[in-house]
Amino acid sequence: MIYQHEARERRKPAQSGRPLLPRVASDLRERQDAYLDRRGLDPFTARFNGWYPSRSAVDSADRIVIPASPPGLRFWQARAMDPTYAKRYQSPHGPRENAVIIVYSLRAMVKRLVVCEGPMDALAAAAVGCTGIALMGNTPPSACFDYIAKKWPGAETLVVPDSDARDAGAQWLAELTQREMDARLILIQGNDLAALSPAARTEALR
Repeated sequence: MIYQHEARERRKPAQSGRPLLPRVASDLRERQDAYLDRRGLDPFTARFNGWYPSRSAVDSADRIVIPASPPGLRFWQARAMDPTYAKRYQSPHGPRENAVIIVYSLRAMVKRLVVCEGPMDALAAAAVGCTGIALMGNTPPSACFDYIAKKWPGAETLVVPDSDARDAGAQWLAELTQREMDARLILIQGNDLAALSPAARTEALR
């Protein structure tokens, strides 16, 4: 399965110049689950996709490390679990290249993709039966769209931007359709997909 393959890739020694993934802080696992649960997000789906807690993701804050794909890049984002912390996300130094965050659903053989801005939105999409893809910002490199189109040629794709980035969402849609993806734009009422209730997420992604 692709999940096993990607897990093996992440356990390989780092290539020259590639960052190491932050160290695991096992004592924070319950806090990670509680943080996600409070936000109406599924901790089991997060763990299934390799998300884990750490205190060494650039700084010493309690964070959730979210590995990106392709796994050989060893790129990641790390979300602070304290909502008052000034720096919400950290990432390794250096170019991201074509890295995106992919969150697979626990349901088998999911073919619908949801392209969104942040990893929490991708997790929200996966919990309702889609494959979530976080672009890690609203102006990703064009190589990210090349990667998506190559990995899922012609897949049905929903583009779901944050409410304050609808122009960016239209650009993502153009990038995907230019690559012959079957994509359409979904505009939501809340700030982002993760901010909606589970029922509202399901309705939005129908």
